[in-house]
Amino acid sequence: MGVEVSIEEVNPSHKFWGPMLKKKTELIETLINHDDYLAELYLEGKAPETFGADLLDEAIRKAVGARKVVPIFCGSALKNKGIQPLMDSIIHFLPPPSAKKVYYTSKNESFELNPKTHKRLAALAFKVVNDKDKGLVTFVRVYAGSLKSKSKLFNSSLNLAEKHTQILRMRADQAQVI
Repeated sequence: MGVEVSIEEVNPSHKFWGPMLKKKTELIETLINHDDYLAELYLEGKAPETFGADLLDEAIRKAVGARKVVPIFCGSALKNKGIQPLMDSIIHFLPPPSAKKVYYTSKNESFELNPKTHKRLAALAFKVVNDKDKGLVTFVRVYAGSLKSKSKLFNSSLNLAEKHTQILRMRADQAQVI
């Protein structure tokens, strides 16, 4: 899904060489505040154009994971512009859900859970909307376990069990029943 993206090499004779090098230098100068190896190379006088994509990608990944920098992307889902690079960057630069510590909390207990070994459902409701066709819709992120239609869920914030009717996969304003 998505539009074909054209990626071409930018060499010194390319019309975008100057602006690209300026932005790459700005990126390196930001990242050296968070990556000692990169800072060492830069302070030794290594030219910005010689910094490879793998080296910069790893520095970005570390800085994002440490919450020191925030990547910003532009695009339009409506016109499908910039969405594929956004999705690729989410996978490439952001830490996976398994890297985040998740805590289970109930009436009498609270403990850290491992999403790889935890069998019970652990999910976070992060958005609730009132849809004109579907009624109350709650968006959740599942950290561990599995979510099944028409099951009871324990809401630790309200300290009560709630029942949901169906699970939908949302894509923009289109809902697909799972």
